[in-house]
Amino acid sequence: MKRYLMRYALQFIPVLLIISLIVFVLVYMAGDPVALMLPDSATPAEIATLRESLGLNRPFLVQFWIFLTHICSGDFGMSFRYHADAMSVVLSRLPASVELGMLAMAFALAVSIPLGIWSAIRRNSSLDVLITGASVAGKAMPTFWLGLMLILIFAVKFRVFPVSGSGGLSHMILPAITLGGGAAAEIARLVRSNMIETLGQDYIRTARSKGLGDFDIIFRHAFKNCLNPVITMVTVQLPFLIGGSLITETVFAYPGVGQLLVQAVNARDMSVVEAGVFLIALIVIFMNMVGDVLYRLVDHRIKY
Repeated sequence: MKRYLMRYALQFIPVLLIISLIVFVLVYMAGDPVALMLPDSATPAEIATLRESLGLNRPFLVQFWIFLTHICSGDFGMSFRYHADAMSVVLSRLPASVELGMLAMAFALAVSIPLGIWSAIRRNSSLDVLITGASVAGKAMPTFWLGLMLILIFAVKFRVFPVSGSGGLSHMILPAITLGGGAAAEIARLVRSNMIETLGQDYIRTARSKGLGDFDIIFRHAFKNCLNPVITMVTVQLPFLIGGSLITETVFAYPGVGQLLVQAVNARDMSVVEAGVFLIALIVIFMNMVGDVLYRLVDHRIKY
């Protein structure tokens, strides 16, 4: 396991280099940030001075090399909008996004796993058709539309939950349902298909012939062998629930990383954009490694 983790850590380097290049190219193509940092009355001399101080007058490859050397030390520059270190600004929003992402994933698992199992053991029944149809609709439903409907029903009409902002669990319920709805639909379909396949295996029929009850067959044998695909889905979805919830956080005015990135893009605060995207990439890579470790814990047949 230690050798595998060391090898996996070494694989970070080329991945992060590629991510760094993509982020830098996108920011480079977004336009000149100096135009937003200075007032309209700035003279050409002031513009040239600022461009030189930021290194924007240098060739592309030189700028990219400077960018790489800075991010190796965690320096993404200063945010001209917040007048603070860009990574510090992003990290200050990370706890709120982690809380929301974890709650959204907890909701998704609590809903999807029972429904997926129930749909599999009642295959081709009216209940199965209903759950499958709801899963397809949930996956296809636009996130912003679901969020707006939840706000209109539960925040405006019935006044059960706050409309927006943060400040406690009540502020997170509607964003978590909105954010976790798509993941719940996808996981439910995954659990159903894998459970149907597993329940048709010979060892399940053998267990039934030995007189094992439905509960033991479903949860101690069938579902246990379906965990690996679920772990894969969770480790893939969780980083995007934490860092990629741009639409949800914007709709609910939730002060997380997603809302910060939207505001930074609109303001062309590229230091914050670079720091946010890079942090999300690190979370994705880390969660993939966690998923591989969990595979080994769940299924001892897997060797690294």
